[in-house]
Formats: sequence, structure tokens, C-alpha cells
Amino acid sequence: MRALRCGLILGILLSLMILPTVGAQDDEQPTLSSLSYDEIVQDTITDAAFFDRWSFTGAQGDVVVAFMTASDGLVPLLGIGTTGGDLLAASDGRFEGDPVDAAPDSQIELEYTLPQSGEFVLIATRAGNQDGTTTGSYTLQIRRANFDGGSGDAYQDVVFRCGEDEVTTAATLQWVQELNESFRVSVYGLDDFQPLIRVEAGQQGEINDCAVDSQAMGGDQFTLPGEATITLPAESPPGAAQYGLNGNIEDVTLTVGSIDGAAGRYLILIEGFTISPALDDDALVVRIGPLAAASTDLLVYMVKNGTSRLDPTMTLIDAADNILATCDDAGRRGCEDVESLIGAGVTLSDGTTITGSRLDAGLRLTPGNPDPMILQFSSRTPAEGNYAILIIGTLPPRSGGE
Repeated sequence: MRALRCGLILGILLSLMILPTVGAQDDEQPTLSSLSYDEIVQDTITDAAFFDRWSFTGAQGDVVVAFMTASDGLVPLLGIGTTGGDLLAASDGRFEGDPVDAAPDSQIELEYTLPQSGEFVLIATRAGNQDGTTTGSYTLQIRRANFDGGSGDAYQDVVFRCGEDEVTTAATLQWVQELNESFRVSVYGLDDFQPLIRVEAGQQGEINDCAVDSQAMGGDQFTLPGEATITLPAESPPGAAQYGLNGNIEDVTLTVGSIDGAAGRYLILIEGFTISPALDDDALVVRIGPLAAASTDLLVYMVKNGTSRLDPTMTLIDAADNILATCDDAGRRGCEDVESLIGAGVTLSDGTTITGSRLDAGLRLTPGNPDPMILQFSSRTPAEGNYAILIIGTLPPRSGGE
């Protein structure tokens, strides 16, 4: 009966949708505010306002995971429902059996697959709802666990066209760009590799662009592990491309390829990632291009920026959520198969320097697997800070020397 009653109460809370959206929170009134994927919000549960509602918009098939971290004695409880008042999921397990309350000041999570596209409601409350006795503060975040990218395409293009160029896919990367983040992607080709960057971004694919521009890259220098430094020519250097992403874009699918399938090695630098708050993590979906996956591997590094106090750590996860590998320090401590990044890195013409150190993490994606692999980026010690991602790969010649 208690489970039924709690479910009814949560359903009633969901149906009370007449409150306006509020900016400044009032501890004496329940709130109804909007929440974006990956945004972190804070509020308080009191006896007078024992629940808050956060609306979010998602697409059919999105696997969402909500995290609620309680403090000051609060016993947290989460629910997901429709704007019409139907309760769809609850963190206490009531839909799977007898409900179980969380511990005071604990972090709880609630995972749910959205059955359709549209607006949903996340309810942050306390165990017992209106009959509960605990109060306190909480932080809340909702993230998407599956990364289908802007195109939603389950398959990579072997070859794609950008304008007049025919491009062979070397690697595909997907992530969710959080609010107010800006990224810069720089690609450097070696041997005959001729970089082109294709960007598909936005929940509805609003951005679909290609870039071969290297105008701002004149004078850039890069060093691969164990190799000599290479300096690009001063003006519009060949064998390089750069693209910038700014604003609230959310879904990003980045495809790096070589024009006309020209073979060679390449280096990808992505700047703009941040671990905040401490103990947070980021996820990047990486796929080796279909032709490259048959015979070449991919090295991915997490490089802390400048004075950042991060201790980079990477974890490789497959589509079934199995942990395949973890690395703290590239080149040692269980990561001996990945060359250390000490002395390697990139110096850009604007003065930005991304230099490897003994603390930087790295993982190797082995040949034979073009399927999506999830890379999780975090800090081994509780710290906030900026970091960049360096990726080193190879596009082999086409069969028959084409």
C-alpha cells in the first residue's frame, strides 16, 4: 500500500503543471524549471516545498540517466513522468518490486528509455514525499547514456562527399556539447593524408558542414611520441584543417577523413573539454573508419591543460556497458601498450600549447572493430580543470593501390 500511495502522490505532483517557470528558487514553494542534458542544478527540499519539478525535452529512444546528490540530511527520491501526470519510473525501485529508500546524503540515479519524443518531467523529492521527514539540499543532473549523434545513423560512411570532394572516413567521434562550451578541432595530416572535417550537430541536425580551412594554422607545430617536431608553413598550410564549435549545440558527430582516400597518418586535437564539478566525467564515442578498422589501431590521449590539477584517467566501455580497459598514466601502470605522451603535443599559432606529461592517460583501440566504443574521461583525484583530447591514427591505402 505504501508503494501505491507514493506512486499516487508522485502522479499528483506531476499533474500540478500550472506553476510558472521560475528563475530564482524559493525554498517555500515547489519549483517548475527547465533542465538541459548535462546541465547541473542545485535546490533545496523543505517541509513546505518537499518536491521540485524539472522539465526536459528528449527524443524517442534516448536512454536518460538522472543523478541526484543529497546533503544536509536529505533522503533523496527521483521520478520521471509525463507532463500529463503519468509516473513512468522511480528511483526507489517500486516498478520492479517493493520500494527501497536511499540512505541520507547519498547519490541516487534513475535510468529510463524515453518511449517517444517530447517533453518529460523529472521530479526531485524526498523519501515519503509529503509524509517524509527529511530536508536538505541537492544537486541534480540528467545525462543521455546513448550517443546516436546528430544523424542518428547506426553505420559509418566508408566514403562521403563534401562539395566536390570525395572523402574516405578515417574516424568518427560523437559527444554531447554542454551549455556555453566551445570546441576547436585541428587535424594534421602526415604522409599523403589530406584532412577534411565533417560536422553534423544539433538535435535536429541543424549544422551540417565541412571544413578544409587551414588559414589560421600557419606556423602550428606538432610532435608525435618519439618523433621530431613538424612545423607547418606560414600561410594556409596543406595537409591541415580546423573547425570551431560554439554555443548550445548538444549533439555533435565529427567525421575526419582524407580527400580522395589519400593514405597516411593523422593527428586530431580537440580542445575545450572540462571536468567540472570534481568527480564528474565526460564521454566520447569513437569509431575507427570502416576501411581503417581492418588493419590499423587508434591511440586516444587525455591531456590536461596548463595549470590544470586533473590527474587524467580514461576508461574504455563497449556498447553493452562492459569495462574493457582503464588507464591512468600512458606508458606505465598497466598502460604499457600505449606510448607515453611526454614531450609530445601541439603548439598552435595563437600561442596555445598542449604538451603531454607523465600524468596523461591514453588508450589503444585495436584493429578489427569498427563498432562504437565509449571512452570515459575523468580525474583519478577529485579535481576540476580543462583538458584536450589527442587522437593518432592511420588511414591505409585502398586495396589495389587505388
